Amino acid sequence: ALERAKVVALTARQTAESAYLTVRIEWELGHVDRATMDRARSLYARFELAQRAYVNALELWERGSPQPDLEALRERVAALRETCLAPGAAEEHLGRVEEHWARILGLPAVFFLFDFGSPFLSRELDAEGLRLFERWQSPDFLFFCWDREALSRMKAFGLLKSHYFPMAYNPGVFHRIENCGQHGRRTNILFAGGPTPERIDHLSALSDLGLKIYGYGEEEWAQGPGLGPCIHPPITDRDQLNRAYNNAKIAVNVTRPHGYSSLNMRVYEAMAAGAMMLTDEKGDARLLFEAGSELVTYSTPRELRQKARYYLDHPGERAQIAEAGRRRVAREHTYAARMKANAPLITDFFKEQQVFDRIEQTASKDPDRALGLLTSDPVKEMVKLNQDHYHYMMARHAARKGDRKLAARCAALVLEINPHHLAASRLAQSLQDPPLTEAPVRGL
Repeated sequence: ALERAKVVALTARQTAESAYLTVRIEWELGHVDRATMDRARSLYARFELAQRAYVNALELWERGSPQPDLEALRERVAALRETCLAPGAAEEHLGRVEEHWARILGLPAVFFLFDFGSPFLSRELDAEGLRLFERWQSPDFLFFCWDREALSRMKAFGLLKSHYFPMAYNPGVFHRIENCGQHGRRTNILFAGGPTPERIDHLSALSDLGLKIYGYGEEEWAQGPGLGPCIHPPITDRDQLNRAYNNAKIAVNVTRPHGYSSLNMRVYEAMAAGAMMLTDEKGDARLLFEAGSELVTYSTPRELRQKARYYLDHPGERAQIAEAGRRRVAREHTYAARMKANAPLITDFFKEQQVFDRIEQTASKDPDRALGLLTSDPVKEMVKLNQDHYHYMMARHAARKGDRKLAARCAALVLEINPHHLAASRLAQSLQDPPLTEAPVRGL
């Protein structure tokens, strides 16, 4: 009942917050007046107070206080949630908000990928996939990818402006809580997340060692031998998850299959809270940490069990590794540290994009001047990230002037730099003598 009540509280908060943010966006776009915006903010503030009172009551109940009048508290939260949905008729504005985001998506953008799927896993692209990749190959887009193998796949699709950006954590949310474990960390082994066949197989080896699994998919988890008593409802509140990690001796990680070489957020968050991390063998574990000193790796369920038992029986070694890992993530693996390291790259991206955009604007009025700008020393020295696009622009403007030889040389240079540059491939084909009449691009 307690866990269900927590889920109710979080769901209500997310719904009310979405409604408030929708009204706020509409106000910024000029579609609602300031009074409506202020009313929405006031209602949401009142909702937060009610929701916090509800959560506090749950926490007191969890610590042994008498059960509060949950029904009365829940009714007040629900009533305020419905009120938050009313101001400015938020739902009616969603269409205009979507139009606003569509306009934003037409602007230069930096993407951070922390998951992988279509179209990157496609063996052969359809027309829509080709259109997307041709757009992404332009100087308007910069990509950061959490996984080095996934990153290599992106580059194989001609997205050369793709860079490594491993996951990290937010120290404002995940951190060591003073006195939280003053009576000792009470949970032997903790895993927070959903089931996969690999996770069920691996964690079954720990079922008799004090394992606690906090996650959705209870029926799937229960298929693992001995896992039934280990299963608990998911922890949906980040503060509560941080507290759970603070009470864990060992946190286990089993990466999903699409995390080819990377570590997921669980690794950084649990280490930040002071739990010793026991993770499956991934390249990043040794690239970003000192394996054996800051975290511990395993390759098989049997090795996972052996190492878990060893470190449960050797608390001094376990605490030493946990503290070294906590210090390392705090020093190097926050999102702020990641952004600071990549800020110069992002700055260069926007500078180059503005240069290319101005050259395109000039070309619409004065093609000769645009070609002159492209060949000028300041532009040539500035372009670092978009060498393929720089030579593609040279080829395109030379072709417009009728200089087929220069255009062909530049197009060939583009394809040396980026063999999968779709627009350059099409231009190179059109410059062949005699030109090809049919040259569909079937894939990359």
